[in-house]
Amino acid sequence: MPNVNETQPESAPSLLLMATWFALVTGIIEGLGLLLFQRLNWENWGKMVHVTVPVIWIAPLVDLGVSLLVALVLLGVCRLFRLPMARTAVLVYASGMVYIWAALPERLTYHVDVLLGIAAGVSLSRWFMKHQKLAVRVWRTTLPWLAAAVILALAAGEGRDWWYEHNALAKLAPASPGSPNVLVIVIDTLRADHLSGYGYSRPTSPNIDQFARQGVVFENAIAASSWTLPSHASMLTGRYSYEHGADAVKGISLHALDNRYPTLGEALERHGYRTAAFSGNRSFFSRQLGFGRGFTRFEDFSTLDMFPRTLLGRKFAQLIQDHDGFQRLLGRFFRSLEYVQAAGEDGVHKEGPSISRSVLNWIDRDRTRPFFAFLNYFDVHSPYQPRHSRGRKFSHGNGTVVDYYDDGVADMDAFIGNLLQELDHRGLTQNTFVIFTSDHGELLEEHGMVGHRNSLYRPLIRVPFIVRKPGSIPAGVRIDMPVTTSALPATVMEMLGWGDQTLFPGPSLVELWQHPGPRPDWPYPLSELAKFKDEEQECPSRHGWMQSMVDEEWHYIHHEKFGAELYDWRVDPQELDSLAKKPEDVPMVQELAGRVRDLTAKPREIGGKTQQVEVGQ
Repeated sequence: MPNVNETQPESAPSLLLMATWFALVTGIIEGLGLLLFQRLNWENWGKMVHVTVPVIWIAPLVDLGVSLLVALVLLGVCRLFRLPMARTAVLVYASGMVYIWAALPERLTYHVDVLLGIAAGVSLSRWFMKHQKLAVRVWRTTLPWLAAAVILALAAGEGRDWWYEHNALAKLAPASPGSPNVLVIVIDTLRADHLSGYGYSRPTSPNIDQFARQGVVFENAIAASSWTLPSHASMLTGRYSYEHGADAVKGISLHALDNRYPTLGEALERHGYRTAAFSGNRSFFSRQLGFGRGFTRFEDFSTLDMFPRTLLGRKFAQLIQDHDGFQRLLGRFFRSLEYVQAAGEDGVHKEGPSISRSVLNWIDRDRTRPFFAFLNYFDVHSPYQPRHSRGRKFSHGNGTVVDYYDDGVADMDAFIGNLLQELDHRGLTQNTFVIFTSDHGELLEEHGMVGHRNSLYRPLIRVPFIVRKPGSIPAGVRIDMPVTTSALPATVMEMLGWGDQTLFPGPSLVELWQHPGPRPDWPYPLSELAKFKDEEQECPSRHGWMQSMVDEEWHYIHHEKFGAELYDWRVDPQELDSLAKKPEDVPMVQELAGRVRDLTAKPREIGGKTQQVEVGQ
């Protein structure tokens, strides 16, 4: 800390003191403000600039770095033009401080934020001229406490996750010898009908196709919802949205998935498994929303990811993104922090190859225990673009929305192929159950819409679902029966030999490949979508909640306000001609509507009673 003489505010040490003090005060308030505003207005603000607790110490360090650079400039300018250095510094630093604070809520325009900052800087610089000794005394007295607060936040934030994982691993029960590993790969926003292995005309997925030939393919897997949050909650709890309730981010706590029902991770932890999740969609599949339960490690944001979530960090990241020269100059550094694309919605994701590296490093760290890893890859999600391959396979730089989407699918296929190859190089293929699926599909201008969370049409809810383990899972089997992705936990438990567990509603999908043939008693998969106001397009979900059910021939959709739709999905896979009002099809509408009502009337029971399990039980 600089030894500043109170009577010499024009000295260089005094300038250093001011630079440090203003940076730490600005950054601490900025970090706390980012966390606060995210909680107050998640849908419109927090999901775009998602931050976690480390921002409390990252923001002061970012501001300190910029502040020290400004100090060097001020020192030279003030000496060159004979300006009063102390007053000029207070003017500049106070203006910057108030500008950053005013910009945090994103309620005012850029120019208003700047004017507020300048006005505050002028006012504080005038006050400083009258109270120089008092100001320097306050800076010197409070600076050690500010520095201590930042160091404490750093130590607490970085030590918390390490201690939690270390403690959780120490408490794990011994695993059964030879227990197989479990790897679940979820490709966010991947619709099944754009994989060549599911009949698509374009060769988008040669690696996934090869993987599919080695296991069981479910032709008609139906997601529990048409967007990430409820669908992931269903894949981990085995419950539908009407049961787990994680259909939106609710309240200031931000917890969407509560502890009413056990998760697959918790079940495997009890059997001695190391568990970890690696998320590319860090807006809606994150520890902060309650998904960390059952995972000893949950990697969504890394600490340094908070750099571009600060105000100055965002400005700098945008500069890097907009200039190819900066990207080439600083490419290796920024690629390691993954924030070259930090501006806007694209900045909330984590890139696929980074997820693959993270999970492989985690696997290599301990080969003495079986592992359960749950991966969410975001690279097919909009904005559609191949992020890692050389060139565009289908769009050639000037294509349709379908071309760009398929570019992303092909790109995803390449690095998933690399991940599976790395598992094979490690000798893990034979002893690892791998499940490949998606949380939902995507509309690509069908029904006049693009994106998801807008309705429950078939392209939004039909997803791939492939299971492979050589020697345990038959190869080359394709199952036509409609199934729900929420059967994932029950399926994993039975594959591991714990089918008698009473944790997850079934039935397990294992039955379908072990005992092939007609199954008239098989439950039809349900999909649900809560009301959501899409600001960018007119869509059904803006006007009310929706439910749908799929059987071997029909897809029934019910809208809270608009009523029923019925499609013969085998004849009309794009669902262009609703048959709900045709007299001969009204009985089928009534039958499926009754099934939906019966299913959603109350939570499903296991072992004769509704499952209610608290964390740790």
